[in-house]
Amino acid sequence: MTVRLSVYIFLWAINAVAVGDADTVIVTFPTFLLCLFNVSRVKSSYLTVADMFWFVYFAFFVLGPVQTLSDNYFRKGGPVFGVYFTDDEIFTAAAIPFLFALFATIAGIVVRKNPASQRQPVRNYTIDSSMLILLAAAIFVSFAAYVVFAGGFGNVLAARSQRDRESVSILRLVALASLLVSTFFSITIMLRGRQNGRSPGLFGIAVVAGSLALLAVAQNPYNTPRYFLIQSWLPVILLFLRGRLKALPFYVACLFGMLVVLPILSVTSRLGTGIFQAIQNIDPAEDFFRLPYVDVFDILVYEIRYVTDIGYSYGNRMLGAIFFFVPRAIWPGKSELIALQMGEELKLMDVAGTENLSLFFGGEFYADFGLVGVAVFGFLFSWAYLRFLHNRNVTVNGLAVREFIIIAAIPIVVRGPIGANAPLIFLTLIFFSLYLHFFARPALATRRMETPSVSSRT
Repeated sequence: MTVRLSVYIFLWAINAVAVGDADTVIVTFPTFLLCLFNVSRVKSSYLTVADMFWFVYFAFFVLGPVQTLSDNYFRKGGPVFGVYFTDDEIFTAAAIPFLFALFATIAGIVVRKNPASQRQPVRNYTIDSSMLILLAAAIFVSFAAYVVFAGGFGNVLAARSQRDRESVSILRLVALASLLVSTFFSITIMLRGRQNGRSPGLFGIAVVAGSLALLAVAQNPYNTPRYFLIQSWLPVILLFLRGRLKALPFYVACLFGMLVVLPILSVTSRLGTGIFQAIQNIDPAEDFFRLPYVDVFDILVYEIRYVTDIGYSYGNRMLGAIFFFVPRAIWPGKSELIALQMGEELKLMDVAGTENLSLFFGGEFYADFGLVGVAVFGFLFSWAYLRFLHNRNVTVNGLAVREFIIIAAIPIVVRGPIGANAPLIFLTLIFFSLYLHFFARPALATRRMETPSVSSRT
């Protein structure tokens, strides 16, 4: 706990003193306190869902604005650079992450105190080496389907700016989710053999190596969006570490990722530029006080003005976000993403360079019902997650695969918009459940997790 709190307090203090505007520090301080409170409740010495959630939350809604918001302007570039905002717009925007975090925290306390909602023993499943052939087939078929739905090998390997977007199908995400889960399961088989003192066998090693090679083609740093890379490769890393990533190395890795890795991937994935050439375009020392791509709060402030002009949607956007998986061809009246609408407006104003902007999902509920909607959704979201995912956790060959998947998805889900970025995690969790029942069998006994998952600490 001391290590976690020290990291948060150090980053906040040095930024508040070095670059923070007093008004911004004050308006984000309540959210900062909620982050500290929730992080202090994490008892595990290893990385948990709460670690990822609250650190991302802290970076987006505390560090980001402290570093960039001054005198009612967001400085140093960004999607709303040069736009003047009123105090009321800034205070209302700051209330969105605060209320969401407050009521999510209350929900966590309620769940913990309700005996009917207490965390159940972890259900452990095993997958033995007899399933490797079927998993290898699933991996190959999933990869082949991904290539087809992504527009062929040429499109898969092309830089994002050079891809033929019309030949790309949404079904590629279905194939990718299947590829990810089957790859994760094959890794658990190999690691289980080593843990039991048995060699995983040449075939097991070959299946894992082949699956990682195919995944490296489908999700490579030269043309894959940054957050897709995190969702694809972070679970692999956590699997090989067996989930034993301690808090301090995690926070150091996060800072390194934000200051070095993400800026490099932004250049390589968009333009197909070489890594060494991309390295020349970054300056970690300067970016320490201006974390790149942490502009989620910027869009929240603009949303206050946008919603004030067009009015609340009273449920339309909420339904569109919840049922993001329903195609517009089936539901012609489905509400358009408000982030896309704001992006188009900002691009026409020559403020933003793209209409593909972020939007925290709490902001999507603000567009429907204002701050009351944010509070209600914060409570329901946290309660539902704790009740139906965290409190019913499972392991595969002793590894918390589903938790690793959720950890990897948190940055892009929180960044939003949820309608554009939730499909991959949604599909991955579906394939996890399907493949769990197809490939795995329940262990002879259940056990409690060695370290509690963070979700209960949200």
